[in-house]
Amino acid sequence: MIMSNFSRSYTKHLADMLWNKYADILKRSKFILEKEHNTILKMSSDQSIFSNNFCNRYQYVMENYMTPTVISLDRHKVAAIGIVEFILSDVLKYTEPPHKENEIFMPKYYLAAQTGLAFMQYWFNNLLETKVRRTIEEWYWPQLLSYPQDKYFCSFSRNLYYTEQRIKLDNKYALAFNELELAEKLYLFEYITILYNKINPKELIDDE
Repeated sequence: MIMSNFSRSYTKHLADMLWNKYADILKRSKFILEKEHNTILKMSSDQSIFSNNFCNRYQYVMENYMTPTVISLDRHKVAAIGIVEFILSDVLKYTEPPHKENEIFMPKYYLAAQTGLAFMQYWFNNLLETKVRRTIEEWYWPQLLSYPQDKYFCSFSRNLYYTEQRIKLDNKYALAFNELELAEKLYLFEYITILYNKINPKELIDDE
């Protein structure tokens, strides 16, 4: 199945929204991240690489995982595809910082995750505004029981790093990023936030 011009323009629009959201988050966090990691951060100057990869992955998910009645992907899958492609398309450029032994340079994965979540929050808040006349300001992240100083967002981001390393070690794992599994996690984060904010999930039944 070849993506129609309408579908391609729609996914290109989603890619542009994600790209602009990433640029905004990087701009707001750039100074702190550069100081903390002793590096210089910037975005790739070639937006078309990310955009094309995002559209192709979106089409792949539609053709291989969705039923013919599905017109478009929901916010969780769009955010998941965005996160994956921000990582694999190497959108974040930086001078390699002097790592300590066994230290992981995490901004690449934090920014990808933050962008996907921010995009999903924008979409979700539109639904909340329509259904219950309120919005959420941030996601609720559970504490890690084994590492109480960290929230689950840190573990979520580290897992993105480990998945990419698996791909680099053996290219046969090029599809190691499972968009549907990642989207399911994003859905659960959203559901936890709904319950934390004492919103009745039944009031948010969505037709998207």
